[in-house]
Amino acid sequence: MTRVDNGVGSSRVCGRRLNALRAARRWRLLCGLAFCGLLVTDRAWSIRLPEAAGPHPVGTAIYFITDEERESSVGDVDGRPLSLQVWYPARASAHQIRAPYVASWELLELLAEEGYYEQDADQIAKWGGLTTHSGVNLLPVESNAELPLIVFSPGLGIVGCNYTLLAESLASFGYLVVAVGHPFAAIARDGEGRVLRLVDDQNFSDDEETNRVYEQEWAQDIRFVIDWISSGRAHISGIVDLSRVAAVGHSLGGGAAFEACRTDERLRACVSLDGFSFGATRDEGMGAPSLFVKANPDYSDEDHARRGRTREDWDAMVRRVRPQLLEPLTQNEGHPSYYVEVLGTGHMSFSDAPFVMPDTITRFGGSILSPERTLLVLSSVLRAFLGEHLQGQETGLREASLQFPEVELELITKDRGGS
Repeated sequence: MTRVDNGVGSSRVCGRRLNALRAARRWRLLCGLAFCGLLVTDRAWSIRLPEAAGPHPVGTAIYFITDEERESSVGDVDGRPLSLQVWYPARASAHQIRAPYVASWELLELLAEEGYYEQDADQIAKWGGLTTHSGVNLLPVESNAELPLIVFSPGLGIVGCNYTLLAESLASFGYLVVAVGHPFAAIARDGEGRVLRLVDDQNFSDDEETNRVYEQEWAQDIRFVIDWISSGRAHISGIVDLSRVAAVGHSLGGGAAFEACRTDERLRACVSLDGFSFGATRDEGMGAPSLFVKANPDYSDEDHARRGRTREDWDAMVRRVRPQLLEPLTQNEGHPSYYVEVLGTGHMSFSDAPFVMPDTITRFGGSILSPERTLLVLSSVLRAFLGEHLQGQETGLREASLQFPEVELELITKDRGGS
């Protein structure tokens, strides 16, 4: 059974969050930021978010849904509440209202208070002045469109808005993207305004068994989102082609995407962006075309020395980890399985971090791709793989990889680690 809370377009959601907050709370937030010297000024515009490169304008909406058949692992929360942000190809509008990067001042305040990803409050405050290139409540590109669906699972501890640029890019090329806000996975609010934070989940610890449980729960969330869309009760149900669905995820969300693919035949393809699998996919594969994209930091000998290691130490560690990363792909018999490394990227390169919090990548040293180049390469690799397996495009990953010298591509088979 599904309960939909505030399942409306983002103009109503963002309007409620941004324009109808109680005056006292808004005043407290603004005074608090000003007291710290953090009131958003022209400095906010030092961050520039690039416009998506595809042929379509992009629309966005926010939904809150609840899976009432499942229990929450925390407190007195009934069911399992999910927040969803949707991006889709839209019709152009002369009166487009661009969506804010962060959906509410309340969330902005929480991120600043908690020192999100070791960002100082000044950096977080800049996000409050950002608007995206997605229009609020725009009409779909066609009223009878049948769009391929991508269900996206963020990394543990990363807020969904930090994947806006990749989602906008995919949507501008004709995909409908749904980012799943898993409860107690980062910092978020549900449809009733409750704060759902990772630190509030007393069951969480950073060990393999806990990660395996999270991976399974998130895979169930992905399947539930597809169920919700399939039921016809979602506003977006009428523009989705449910015969062309993929799961994509970053970090722990990548493992969840692979696990969802293993357990749901509706998923035609899956992608893990620098993730790690903790569950059954390591023995059984995913049962569908699969792609693993790995960060490949470009460290110099000096970078290694500053971190107390040698290049030989680093290369030995990479050789130890590689077989574990490849396990789901080598077990994915009967389906094309690809492994891609992108030179000059870090773990957070698969989010908006290169643009909005670059030090989460640069703090580790190395020669890092520019934010614009990173987005171009990653979005091109994703579109090549998904275009081949969801859209029937003749050109695929091999052709795309030849365009980018940073990309190294391997076809993984059970008998050979790569080819």
